[in-house]
Amino acid sequence: MALGDNVSFADATVSKHGPFDTHIANSITRPAQISSAWTIIHTTPETHDHPTGSDGAVNLRPDLIVSAGTQYVDVDGRGTSLVLMHRYDDAETSGTSPIIYVFGRSGTSDPWCRLKNKSDSITATLTADFTNDIEDGTFAYTTPDPDDHVFDLLGCNQVLVAVKTQSTLDDAGGGNIGDILAKVI
Repeated sequence: MALGDNVSFADATVSKHGPFDTHIANSITRPAQISSAWTIIHTTPETHDHPTGSDGAVNLRPDLIVSAGTQYVDVDGRGTSLVLMHRYDDAETSGTSPIIYVFGRSGTSDPWCRLKNKSDSITATLTADFTNDIEDGTFAYTTPDPDDHVFDLLGCNQVLVAVKTQSTLDDAGGGNIGDILAKVI
């Protein structure tokens, strides 16, 4: 068989290497990818999402975090991972980037759980690189790290991204300090 030759399943042979090992010789496998668009998942990364109780202690109840700037997103089983990046005004030149955490659940009757990224952490910093981030004439976009910015969905179909530590960009453009974008893969 030469590179580029068509191979049909009918031409394949079955071989056994033991009582439990059956495979198709000459089988072809192919990687799959789910394509999705970037979606705004959080519009106010310049404010943190820590509602406080009457005693002033931080309350980590995701149901209290949902607000006008923070909303949960239905991913509807379209993928197994959530990728995040920070979009900010391309005139920004200094400041700190938001630190986020991600929660997931499988419906409104399910409890929220924390989701971990591929680095096995419950938080991620969406680090702005003011010199090298890609720009489109209005916004600059952080580069998603395949370990730090990719969260396993653990079968959850609703996701909530919350800001643990707010962004302190200098608002040089006088507009939107930024948004957090998400994509399901």
